[in-house]
Amino acid sequence: ENEVLTLLEEMESNGCTPTLESFNILIHTCSRAEANNTRNALQIAASAYNALDAAGLTADSVTYMSMIRAILNLMNDSEGKVQALAALFKKCCEGGFLNQHMINILAQDTSSDEFQSITGMSWSGRSDALQIESLPLEWSQHSTSQRKN
Repeated sequence: ENEVLTLLEEMESNGCTPTLESFNILIHTCSRAEANNTRNALQIAASAYNALDAAGLTADSVTYMSMIRAILNLMNDSEGKVQALAALFKKCCEGGFLNQHMINILAQDTSSDEFQSITGMSWSGRSDALQIESLPLEWSQHSTSQRKN
């Protein structure tokens, strides 16, 4: 967390106010870390995500998707991974930022039992079975992707 805060302070001291895009780029970059640096990358991504409030910013669909990728790619503890994804999924839905791509990634990269634990929804394994249109509108009202209905 200190590394992220130091980076943000350096940006500000150089006249560059960190934006949501700055945070999203940082989190996305961490999500693609090499295998030998996953722990540090996950800590940095989580710190950046947790620092949003202090910066006066709110996570969006890109932030949530990047954090989902970071957790899926960097976290080794499967129980911890499911818990982290479930908490993130809940916050994403509460904020109205869920999109079809997130559902597809979670369905693709988790087992059906894990998917149900994360989302509270059952999944048959068919790629067309879970469509954003069948979920509450509030879960995706601020998402950048378009609903079909």
